[in-house]
Amino acid sequence: MATSFLAKNKAQKNANRTMYSGMRDKRILIYGDNSQGKTKQTTRIDPDHTLVLATEKGYTATALMYPPIDITSARDFKQVVRELTDVKNLEENLNDYHLIIIDAIDKLNDLFTTYVCKQNDVDKINQIPYGQGFVQVRTEIKDCINKLTQSGYGIIFIDHAETQDDYTDPVTGEQYPYTMPKATKSKSGEIFKDLADFAIFLQNNGSDEDGNVIPSTAIVSNRKNVFARSRFTKCESSFEFSAENLVNAVKNAVHEEAKLLGATCVDDFDESAIIKVRMTEEDQTKRHDALVKEIQEYGLALKADFGEECREIMSEVGKLSNTKPSQNNLLERTLERLKDLADSNHIVVNNDNE
Repeated sequence: MATSFLAKNKAQKNANRTMYSGMRDKRILIYGDNSQGKTKQTTRIDPDHTLVLATEKGYTATALMYPPIDITSARDFKQVVRELTDVKNLEENLNDYHLIIIDAIDKLNDLFTTYVCKQNDVDKINQIPYGQGFVQVRTEIKDCINKLTQSGYGIIFIDHAETQDDYTDPVTGEQYPYTMPKATKSKSGEIFKDLADFAIFLQNNGSDEDGNVIPSTAIVSNRKNVFARSRFTKCESSFEFSAENLVNAVKNAVHEEAKLLGATCVDDFDESAIIKVRMTEEDQTKRHDALVKEIQEYGLALKADFGEECREIMSEVGKLSNTKPSQNNLLERTLERLKDLADSNHIVVNNDNE
């Protein structure tokens, strides 16, 4: 019997119309120049429950309980996301990790661009017709981030700042310098603007007369020459950037929004968020069927020239027809290995599952 969307919706209804004021369900984009405390301050928010997914080496000045994970490919990132959102281990993972920091997103966008190019057997993303390459990159990134936030993790995007000297105002046509996150300069990287609940630019304040670094100013409201914004109506337009001040700014913004909406604001995270993402038996079965179909398609495309390699990859799975939805994680790992084999040998497999 098909799952009723309305039945699930009613089971999850928020009778008290509560809003959570903490960081664990937020998506925050923070960008600026080097050495402004982007990574240092964000890792101080909750150092015992933070996981850094690092596309570049910029975390040596941090002190975290869990060491950063180096991300060197889109497949690395997708694998970590799968593990973090695996239903069987989700409760344990949510106890361990509250915040996921992605540092830096311009590099992550580059990794997914390379991934999509390999999937389509092209050298450059704009060689994919009708702009579909950029669409595919955006979709891949969005799917991963949505899985994380829907599973109860807070996300912080770290990026570098880049200024376009001849930016053209889309309304007035006026040209002037405009500073934005580096990732968002590309058509695919614009997705990070859409995903962020808060987009914060760190203004460099230099040093005082004694050579001491003056803390950066966090700009949250949009300005003529700087991209910044918040989904919340009443948010501080700027504040001295620190871990404590960032947490307070988010908390105050949510509390003010709750007042406007006549809702109740809570500061403690509700672990029932786990329930919202638990896959139903039907969902698991559908995913299983899709995985089996895709594995079969890759196997057919590869077996003529890479039969021995395919058999080695498939040895852990055994006979596909005997697998069950409870083995979906194993099937996903198998599919990724087959995709790696295809990518490394420039074999394109057309399917409708991704």
